Amino acid sequence: MSFLKLEEHEGITTVSRARASNIATIIVDSAHSLITGDTVTISGLGGTGYNDTDVTVTVTNSVTFTYANTGSNEGTTGDTAGLVFFNFTLPYNPNTIEFVTTKFVEQIDYPYAFAHLGFTSPIKSSITAVLNGHFDSTNKNLHFRSLVRKVNNPIMLKLFFENSHDKYYLVTGSNVQKVPTGTRPLHLDYVASFFSPFGILFDATQKSGLEGASDENEGDIITPIEKITGSVSNGVAVTIKDKNNNGFTFTPDATGTMVYEIIKIVTEDNTVYLTEYAYVTIGANVQIIKNASTSGDLYLKLNPAESLNDIFTGGTVSGITPTFYFRDGWASD
Repeated sequence: MSFLKLEEHEGITTVSRARASNIATIIVDSAHSLITGDTVTISGLGGTGYNDTDVTVTVTNSVTFTYANTGSNEGTTGDTAGLVFFNFTLPYNPNTIEFVTTKFVEQIDYPYAFAHLGFTSPIKSSITAVLNGHFDSTNKNLHFRSLVRKVNNPIMLKLFFENSHDKYYLVTGSNVQKVPTGTRPLHLDYVASFFSPFGILFDATQKSGLEGASDENEGDIITPIEKITGSVSNGVAVTIKDKNNNGFTFTPDATGTMVYEIIKIVTEDNTVYLTEYAYVTIGANVQIIKNASTSGDLYLKLNPAESLNDIFTGGTVSGITPTFYFRDGWASD
């Protein structure tokens, strides 16, 4: 039984849905890069029964695909609430999996004095994952191509590594190699490496709540607030600061829904992709934020057993009624 799965972190937004003779047709708002036979996870769609996990698609064109989906017929219906996540589940467990957590340590030596060591939060550690496995049968080359596409794309991925798929590392592909098989011509061996900028394992279930909510981090390591949303007004200063002076402040240059994301892949020319951290937008307008306090961090975070109410009792929230999203954090599985 396979347990390793790769899934895109950021989904593609849908434009419309339809269903006829138990076949659903989905149109998305940008090129999906899927090929017939790929699998996807679909969430957020309206209607009945469209959302599903690990469905196999048939590609119609660059923005349209179909998949088997039992339900009543429905004509083309506008639906921009859905998200499509391309995924790939390895058909066999890798022979070996190596996870290396690298703590940030900076050592400064002063002559005739002690060395100074610098550390950061576990959130800002990094993890390298190396998978060593194989594919076989008539689909071995197809599977390898799917793995290469995942490693080679300029995206962040969720790397699930257990049967239940209930926890993941947030990673991007580093390299993948086809290993000579020698006396095993029916097999295709590979080594694939991934890099995570966060030194924690995230729970697959996302939690959410307002600043006074009792939702807490039920994991065993500190976890960041990964997303914040809320309505803001042009020129009305926004401050989101917890009791430890962590958080940010800015003055919106537009009216609308503010979205804060802990990490975001951005590009100016579709050739060079960069990660932005603590990224805030209002529609298409990127906002310039700064620390809410010089004694705090931009990252809002929850210690184990700490709730949203715990960190914001004694904090400051103004100019917005925010909804916070986070996941339980784990040191390892």
